[in-house]
Amino acid sequence: MKILTYLLSVGLLFIIVDCKNDIIGPNQILSIPDLYEYCEVSNTLCGQLVKHDGEIITVNGVINNSNIFPDELRLLIFNSESPGMATQVTVISDSQSIFEKVFSIANDDGNNSYEVKIESRITSLDLPINDTCHVGIILELSSANDICFVE
Repeated sequence: MKILTYLLSVGLLFIIVDCKNDIIGPNQILSIPDLYEYCEVSNTLCGQLVKHDGEIITVNGVINNSNIFPDELRLLIFNSESPGMATQVTVISDSQSIFEKVFSIANDDGNNSYEVKIESRITSLDLPINDTCHVGIILELSSANDICFVE
């Protein structure tokens, strides 16, 4: 009986580990590296959609004043633990409210970087570079209510 229980436990563990990239629990917040792993970006070829393309997720990261581009309707969100890793957030609607919210926080405290949580849609993007092509992710932001500043 103990052997059967052990084998079932090990089998369940393999199933849970194998499904890691398919299941995000409710209210789970992803870092930028977790987002790229969740979407299996490194396994996606140009011309293909990343896994979970079109899905709405919540990402935690950092934005700073020098990476907010209201004229281009975009901003960059960086990983809080590894500032070199970032992804683009494209504002697809409600742009005036979104940038007013971002700049009201930016101007109030004089700080240059702000931790945020953004609820947005995952969108695949082909990135041709010289003779090669890589796949990236853009997050689509559609409401000022979908960006929250973390204190």
